[in-house]
Amino acid sequence: MRQTSGTRKSPGEKIVKEIKRATRKQYSSEEKIRIVLDGLRGEDSIAERAVRPVTLGRKNYLFMGSEVGGKSAAIAYTLIETSKMNKVNPDAWLAWVLERIQDHPANRMNDLMLWAYQDMINAQNAEAEAKDAA
Repeated sequence: MRQTSGTRKSPGEKIVKEIKRATRKQYSSEEKIRIVLDGLRGEDSIAERAVRPVTLGRKNYLFMGSEVGGKSAAIAYTLIETSKMNKVNPDAWLAWVLERIQDHPANRMNDLMLWAYQDMINAQNAEAEAKDAA
């Protein structure tokens, strides 16, 4: 009686085997590698686009003029990227904060945070939807 090793081929492995069989005579090994690399280029560009603002900022930090200027820029980049990560328009949020911060009490800074702005926007959207439904 013949024993099997117990490992089954995944659907992906079967597809790869079929592709190899179908392309064995059509393409050389070098051409196959080139096709695969061309297909992966799109995935690389996604990662490169995500890192690009950081690398551009890194170069710009060299020309900020002073350490304090560099720290201010880093704070601004942090605020902007945090708002983007939370799916909030950074321009609208920063404009909203800058309109209110001058007369705002220092012990109530949480009212100006990103989540407070998001709660306000959500409440306005809910009111607008309620008006539209009525």
